[in-house]
Amino acid sequence: MPACSARELSQGSCAGRRSSAAGGCSAVKLAGHRGTLPSRVCTRRISAISMRMSRSIKVMEAMDNSMETMALFADGPWSFVATSGRKYRDLKMLLFQNEEGAAVSIRVSHRFNKVPLVFDFRFDRITYIDIMMEHDAMGDVTTYSMERFRTNVIPMLRNMACNCFIICKRLNDKMPDVLANTIFEEFKDLHCFKRIDIASTGEKSHQFMKNQLQYGNVQDANFCGRNWPRTLEEHFLPFVKSPMFHILDVAFTDLHLDFDVVSAFFDRFFKGQLRRHASLHGTVSFPIEDLSKLYSKFAVFEEGYPHPTSWRCENRKIIIGSCGQSIILSGWI
Repeated sequence: MPACSARELSQGSCAGRRSSAAGGCSAVKLAGHRGTLPSRVCTRRISAISMRMSRSIKVMEAMDNSMETMALFADGPWSFVATSGRKYRDLKMLLFQNEEGAAVSIRVSHRFNKVPLVFDFRFDRITYIDIMMEHDAMGDVTTYSMERFRTNVIPMLRNMACNCFIICKRLNDKMPDVLANTIFEEFKDLHCFKRIDIASTGEKSHQFMKNQLQYGNVQDANFCGRNWPRTLEEHFLPFVKSPMFHILDVAFTDLHLDFDVVSAFFDRFFKGQLRRHASLHGTVSFPIEDLSKLYSKFAVFEEGYPHPTSWRCENRKIIIGSCGQSIILSGWI
């Protein structure tokens, strides 16, 4: 009897074949098996094979769709390659917005060397994203329209970002924050950011920062400039208590650190739960003299200061720098 084709197996039509031998007895020969099998056994095996092939077909269709997406970059330098034997590359991506907010220029580097925009998703990951305005010193860049950046580049960035440090400083208040807000909107659901250093660009940046603090993966959070909503302060205490916490910096902003946040920093540091150089930087919302209430037995006072200048316990030390109501708490081991 002729062997069943892959198409027949996937469609289940092979099970309908009947051997004319032995008075029409139902039996199907399977490749690699001697003799014949009862129809009920054969049917079960064919059903299993059909399911596996159906899954394979769906995987192939997904790969085809993925390749079609990659093909959108055929008229530019973006492409998809599948090579083996390569080491992981941690890539640094610089994104430059033009003055009108209608175009994005991209530059990618690896270990301070510019690299072409050709990636292998198995080995390449983006660990640094810097969002800024275009300038004369951008160097050799590749430029896309903002629409094409949203449609084609953003999905790749989402797939490749890993343990990422994202920076966005407002260089010119007169320019629209189209690029920054696009990134914040598209990346707000990602859990891949460990370090964040951004300015307020409106509601999208606020939601992005709120989400990242709640996800629990952020180590360093630096709020830049003003126009941050005070509602974000309610997320500071859970952040300082989170296992990943290392740095919270709200200096020179309109945000404040309350006593519970500062107290939690002391508790975790002297319990050995924070790493070396953990720090808290910002304006406190309580009388600075109240710092004397924290771990007073470890406090070291110096003449002329209304509060301790440091706290020491065995090999752990917290040093404070202050100016008015603004403080810097740094942990040393």
